[in-house]
Amino acid sequence: MYRKSPFYLAYLAELDCMAIKLPFRRSEAGLPKLLSKLRAPGQLASALRSPFHMEEAHLFLPKFKLADQPMINLKPILCECGMKKLFDGGDLPRLSQSCLSVTDAYHKALDEEGVTAAAATLFTVNFSTRLPATISVDHPFFFALVCDSAVPVFVGHVVAPKWD
Repeated sequence: MYRKSPFYLAYLAELDCMAIKLPFRRSEAGLPKLLSKLRAPGQLASALRSPFHMEEAHLFLPKFKLADQPMINLKPILCECGMKKLFDGGDLPRLSQSCLSVTDAYHKALDEEGVTAAAATLFTVNFSTRLPATISVDHPFFFALVCDSAVPVFVGHVVAPKWD
């Protein structure tokens, strides 16, 4: 995919990478993309709160699809991560005023038809220039589907992006 348009960009000096926020289904939520340098606890949360600024850019983004993978049952994984209450009649008042609980969670596919996500390291970036930045995603990358509150809903990484 190639697109030239304004994107929300942020340079994350502590990770030596660029983050790009792409809109998610015409909402203000976005997909910050980061290189897979997030190792220390709290780095992801810190990166997601970084100040993004709007800038015209050329974005070259490979298609990627996880649909060839089997369906993943997320319930045991989420319970292991401390979210057991979510499946035991968890109280979710910020989502709905009626009584809500989660019974199961599965992941099957993530592709361009649903959500497109990628990371980008810039070849060169100069925020003082008026020329659009060129962002080419031709290396392994990390992606995160993030709510407006900077809470990661889904995270993953692509090891070998392929161009069609």
